[in-house]
Amino acid sequence: MKTLIAFALLISAAAAHGQLTTSDGRLNTFCGPTPRVPPLALPAPRLPPGLPKQLKGTVCTEALVTADMKGAAVGWWCPRITPENAQIAGPYAVKWDAITLPMLVDFGMLLMPGVDTGAKLLEMQTKYQTLNILDMCDVWHPLVDRLNAIYPPPLPLPQQGWKANGTTIFKYASGRLTVPTSRKATLGAACDGVTVVTAGAYTYQGLVGGPLDEKTACTRP
Repeated sequence: MKTLIAFALLISAAAAHGQLTTSDGRLNTFCGPTPRVPPLALPAPRLPPGLPKQLKGTVCTEALVTADMKGAAVGWWCPRITPENAQIAGPYAVKWDAITLPMLVDFGMLLMPGVDTGAKLLEMQTKYQTLNILDMCDVWHPLVDRLNAIYPPPLPLPQQGWKANGTTIFKYASGRLTVPTSRKATLGAACDGVTVVTAGAYTYQGLVGGPLDEKTACTRP
């Protein structure tokens, strides 16, 4: 019986080690030996779901940062309705011996005015990714309790019933749509019901949980 229990615990620990978040959307508190041999394959870089308040984000939490003898890590939450109440941005982690001068220069550019911060973060992931984030939990694990403590509450469901009927997301500033973004809306995604632009048969609103300066075509069934 003891052998079976130990085996079951080993299997559950291995499964936990293989996932970033738990079923409720919070960060996994289990941290296994890292990195594995061989390490996991590198995931494809992806745009963050939103920007933290320090980088002028409007719907996400503040970014939390930790640093210790192993390295530094940062992460934040961005709200969404389904399938989770919030989505983790990152965590992003770096070991001290992996830091280079070009990396520091790029990091400094994140704080400069006029820089597309989301695109810059995607570029940095492409240029500097060294290990799969699941093989760096010894670096970002100090963030877990702090980030889970600020896990944002669910967003209210929209009452208007507006849904995205196109995939193009536009930047919105000074009362008008400007350039398309690199992201795409999901057909049928919930819109916030606040019309900002009407162009012919098209009504433009924000997506629920999306940045305030991004709008897409929406319709009400």
